[in-house]
Amino acid sequence: MPVTGRIEGRQWREFMDYEETPILVRHLATAAANQFACQLGCGNAVRTDSHARAAREHADRLDAKAVSVPQPLGNRLRRTADRFRALADAHDSAAQTAEEAVA
Repeated sequence: MPVTGRIEGRQWREFMDYEETPILVRHLATAAANQFACQLGCGNAVRTDSHARAAREHADRLDAKAVSVPQPLGNRLRRTADRFRALADAHDSAAQTAEEAVA
């Protein structure tokens, strides 16, 4: 399968000059997923059923806390809880077993 694309505006080639290696390495490092900079909803994240359950439990805790704080903060907590539930729902709808993932 041929690799196509551009690096710093120049067309990708099958062979590179030695001087271009640092540029390629910098771009690859930038494109690689950083496990310490994960963000909710990132397509690179791997989530298990236990993560989905934990997200729903956290959402329930946020909703419980929302009733005892001022309304603006409560509204923010409820919105955050909704995002955690949506994350869990997305996992449930797209979850695959290990066998399905490697097949």
